[in-house]
Amino acid sequence: MEKEKSSRINELKHLIYFAVKAPSGHNTQPWKFKVTEEGIEIHPDLDRALPATDPLNRELYISLGCALENLVIAAHEFNYEVAYRIVQTYNNTFIIKVALTSSGSVSIHELFSSIELRQTNRSVYDKVHIAPENIKTLLSIRREGNTGIHAFRRSNEHFEMITDFLARANSIRMQDPEYKKELLDWMRFNPKDTSESKDGLSYKAMGTPPMPEFMGKSLAKGFINAHRQTVADMEKINSSSHIILFSTQEQNEKAWILLGVTLERFLLLSTKMGMAHAYINLPCEVDRLVEEMRDVLPIDKEYPNILLRIGYADRVSFSKRKDIEDVIF
Repeated sequence: MEKEKSSRINELKHLIYFAVKAPSGHNTQPWKFKVTEEGIEIHPDLDRALPATDPLNRELYISLGCALENLVIAAHEFNYEVAYRIVQTYNNTFIIKVALTSSGSVSIHELFSSIELRQTNRSVYDKVHIAPENIKTLLSIRREGNTGIHAFRRSNEHFEMITDFLARANSIRMQDPEYKKELLDWMRFNPKDTSESKDGLSYKAMGTPPMPEFMGKSLAKGFINAHRQTVADMEKINSSSHIILFSTQEQNEKAWILLGVTLERFLLLSTKMGMAHAYINLPCEVDRLVEEMRDVLPIDKEYPNILLRIGYADRVSFSKRKDIEDVIF
């Protein structure tokens, strides 16, 4: 009995290994996992929240949904049937309870191999347009809840609108000292910082040479301004094929978690199809721009929550992840 219990715990830890390959804002990895008799619980780690960037924890809960989708996909490889429910706790946070039941048959998931290949690619892309039939395939994925997915091709009128929203968001955000400080706090400027923290935005991910932290922060303070950021963003956006917008009909934790499940499904499929992606999410973090986007974009007055650029590019370095023991409680 003890041997079987130990084997199950090791299997569940391996599922968590795949779950934490999910994306998160600034690579904060804002999750904790609990192994239970029923299966696994996914909890928000509010010590890793981004109060200046994400005051409602919207992106945090989206990240939990991404981790959930990875876990569900990986569970098929270990012969488990999966059911999950989203539960509000006594302190008004939300957790995900995942029930895992041993199954008599193994079902290999088509997206499993993409979990370890998926990466956020912040580089300049190659400007090649994604074929319409491939965009159609991406948009046809199964969606959870009332998540909306909208694609805007480069040079399209709405593509240009979103680039303008991003420039305006840069102007607003770069005047906020708390936002800039939070961003700096999650930057990792050299191999030592990266290997010790195993989180944050590594110098490789940012495309900068390694340097001492004090030097990196000093240089970054000079570069984190609206004009420089917008110039860099425009080059990257205009090298991309499409902008993808994920929306919800409601703004609440359950809707965000289900959006995250859908988002990860999209990211894994696009990875399987050889595409690159990166976030251009600043307009979704400024309330007044969110309201404007609801009015002018063809998204049925839904709330814009995630903006991606997608296209084709050479692969880049992977971001570090915490050790499994560090995210289990």
